[in-house]
Amino acid sequence: MSPDQIAALDDEGLRLLIARLCEADLRRRRLATSAVLYGGNQIAADGGIDVRIELPADTPIDGFIPRPATGFQAKADDMPASEIVKEMRREVTQPDGTKTRRLRPSVRALAAERGAYVIVSSKGSTADSRLTERRDAMRAAVADLPGSDALHLDFYDWTRMATLGALLSRRRALGLGPDRPRASQLAARLRAKGSRAVLMLARRHRGSTAGLGGADGGRQ
Repeated sequence: MSPDQIAALDDEGLRLLIARLCEADLRRRRLATSAVLYGGNQIAADGGIDVRIELPADTPIDGFIPRPATGFQAKADDMPASEIVKEMRREVTQPDGTKTRRLRPSVRALAAERGAYVIVSSKGSTADSRLTERRDAMRAAVADLPGSDALHLDFYDWTRMATLGALLSRRRALGLGPDRPRASQLAARLRAKGSRAVLMLARRHRGSTAGLGGADGGRQ
């Protein structure tokens, strides 16, 4: 799984990849994959969360999924610091007609649970300085929220996603083998959405027994 493959994903393909990697991470930890929620009414009504993890609060976890309550926002765009604030704080119209930006309720809820909010961007690669800028922008976006220090914030770029994917995406961990119907179902879903890069991985599964990745892990 290369950065180029990650960059080729649309929003739906990126969301599905995040969900599959979360399931793989939970499966290797012998935790219930039912904790991964995505799609339809399972995601936040305010549009701030694409994939949500709901584990018991005392579950030991770190790495790709940093907290038992974690929300991932999938963006098939480059996300500079200026866009991050807009993403986390939606524009609302006040009673006097003026406009302001307020933190999304879904992010507030994660903070109340001492959870984590992660933005995943499939476009662009961030050097250390740029990554720091993005994390700083995320922290600034929640600065007026009481108890915001309890909220874990992070930003995954395409290079980091490719590395994490390589660590977590074994066929069995992703549910792609040897149960072939599951691979075909994944391919059908991705084909419907035009997510060519991940579809290529499903095709490789059908023609190879080599698997999709290396050792598990993924520590931050």
